[in-house]
Amino acid sequence: MKKTKVTVAVALLVQAVTLFVLFILQAARRRSLAEAFLAVSAFAAAGGGYLIWQTREEAREEKEALRLAREAEEGAPYEIPVDASATEKEFE
Repeated sequence: MKKTKVTVAVALLVQAVTLFVLFILQAARRRSLAEAFLAVSAFAAAGGGYLIWQTREEAREEKEALRLAREAEEGAPYEIPVDASATEKEFE
């Protein structure tokens, strides 16, 4: 799924650039399609950017989960304070 998101995001960004170039060409000729190309280009860029951002967030969360798992295996770098009423069973 991750590779699919990246592929779709890149395709949307390439489409956005292409449509923006078409917008510039049509705007120079004062054609009515220019505004449509600009609108679709903006939506494609927004969609591609969102998918890239979402993929980066998922990778960041995965990296954080791996770091926490590694710390749990090695032992936490801190101690949990235990008062007189707490037992070790509560912290296992």
